[in-house]
Amino acid sequence: MEKQITKWLQGALLGVAFGIAIYPGVLVAQEYKSPSGTPTVVMSDSVLDSGGSTSRSSASFILRDSLSQNVAGEASSATKKSLLGFQYWDQTGPTVSTPYVNANNYGPDVSPLWNWEASTDLSGIYGYYIRIGTTPGGCEIIPGGLCTNSLGSAINYSADWTYQTPAQASCDNDALCSWSQPQPFTAMGMHYISIVARDLAENLGAVNEQGRYQLLAFTTCTSQGIDAGVSVGSASTTKDTTTVATNGYVANFGPLVLSEAAVAAHRVVVSQNVGNGYTLTIDQDMPLTAGTKTIPSFHSNTGMTVDNISPVDWVLPAASSGFGGFLGYHTSSVTLVSGVASRFSGTINKYAGLATGVPKEVGYSATSVSNQETDLVYKIAVNSQQPTGVYTNNVNVSCVGNY
Repeated sequence: MEKQITKWLQGALLGVAFGIAIYPGVLVAQEYKSPSGTPTVVMSDSVLDSGGSTSRSSASFILRDSLSQNVAGEASSATKKSLLGFQYWDQTGPTVSTPYVNANNYGPDVSPLWNWEASTDLSGIYGYYIRIGTTPGGCEIIPGGLCTNSLGSAINYSADWTYQTPAQASCDNDALCSWSQPQPFTAMGMHYISIVARDLAENLGAVNEQGRYQLLAFTTCTSQGIDAGVSVGSASTTKDTTTVATNGYVANFGPLVLSEAAVAAHRVVVSQNVGNGYTLTIDQDMPLTAGTKTIPSFHSNTGMTVDNISPVDWVLPAASSGFGGFLGYHTSSVTLVSGVASRFSGTINKYAGLATGVPKEVGYSATSVSNQETDLVYKIAVNSQQPTGVYTNNVNVSCVGNY
């Protein structure tokens, strides 16, 4: 009778070994008792070696009896599952593919969407540990701070990695995971992602540190027109009101009324993804000109163009002094870096004269911005001393990102 039982168990073991060739795991032989009540456990040398492991798979195969007593040295805390009526102990960590953002591995997105193929494992996937830095294996961006261990050593889950469940990583039907990076990049350049998969048997796979993404910095500056009748400028008490409408590129004052100021304005809107802010400058290619006649830049009846560093309150040109007219500009920015930051702001708007071919500061930020607006206000006045004509020039506004 005992001989017959032995043959049956050997057949069962061989059958399970065939299944394990497809589904690796830890094999545990059931306990069967002979009529005399003595436990009988059969080990097949074709499946198990003397140490209780097989050369057919990287997983370990451990024998246990039906009372869950170790037969061949299994760790008591191991996670086990049933397979074809037996139990296995999974000791192989899952692999994980290289995360990517796009085919080029570069772009302007500061919070990119990372993608990778979902890991698979006999025990199932517990989740993924991720970190991102500016060097391979770095973690100063995610989760942030100083990495306390190097890749390949014991992982400090709480300090060095951020954990994402398959659901948090938006793993679609166990095929593709898409994870939106929560902490944005703050500087252009190459960034590196490291990822580790963990299964439900608490096995960690190998670290994949091949993912990378180069952040391209950009600064966008757009010029918008402003309608007539709009209050503009940075004055604390009395701003100027536009008398003519503009589009994004042209300020056409039309016929001027003698000894009355006309006001037009453009609004410059600046956005950046990263960087150290931007600088706006303004200049002209020449004074307002009609043939051989010109309208000079604002000089406040001194004959000397008012410099950007020391703008003054607006005044009308004094015909009695022989001044026929002038054109000035004001900026609403109060964060200028050269000179006094808010020097164009007073109880009324302060003005300077346009310099020919010499850019002057009219906007500045030391940090990256999003849709920051600066109004550039142009004010002109003439009197009877100014010869008639159609006066034109080009006013140049330059927007440069600081990186």
